[in-house]
Amino acid sequence: RWERGETGWRLSYLALRQYVQRENTTRIPTDHLEALPDCEINISRWCIVARLEHRHQRMPAERVAALEQIPGWQWEI
Repeated sequence: RWERGETGWRLSYLALRQYVQRENTTRIPTDHLEALPDCEINISRWCIVARLEHRHQRMPAERVAALEQIPGWQWEI
């Protein structure tokens, strides 16, 4: 079954990983669109939302762990 929220999160996570591998930083310019094969994702906005979800303890533990595996990831910037 296709879950829009889960699929969107995974695509955004992949886009973030791709960006970090290429640029060697988790500092994403405002409104940066990261191109994946079939879409572009605003990972700057996505990171802001992810940090807010974490701050308000609304992020599942597996997502927290996944983000913490990204080199240089910070919850507060």
